[in-house]
Amino acid sequence: TEEKIVVQVEQAANVRVLIKPRPFSAKELVQGKRHYFKFDPKTSSVFHPIKNRRWVYDKVLPATISQADAFGEIALECCRDVVDGYNATVFAYGQTGSGKTHTMYGPDGGQQLIDGGIHMDPEEMGVVLRAG
Repeated sequence: TEEKIVVQVEQAANVRVLIKPRPFSAKELVQGKRHYFKFDPKTSSVFHPIKNRRWVYDKVLPATISQADAFGEIALECCRDVVDGYNATVFAYGQTGSGKTHTMYGPDGGQQLIDGGIHMDPEEMGVVLRAG
């Protein structure tokens, strides 16, 4: 008899849009800086207070999320897909200073790697270092 094997691909060609605002630096916190937009993880939305406009995304992460938890939300599924033989991409997009490098490499932007090795606190490692 002929045996047929059916493989169900649950997330083929899936695109998700996640928002992760950059956390404030110690200097910015002392200066009392605040985010202009209102980020709401509960409703997965970003609110513009002046224009009274709200945008909804697949997920909005809090600025205070740990790097480990950010990795779990942003890239863990992609890494599992790659191990299973599928292609996956994590694409960071945003204006200068919005937190792309912080999220992908950590607070120093991977400078410690450039300087000759990983001496980074594991809690601060970004998505790229955790995926490796």
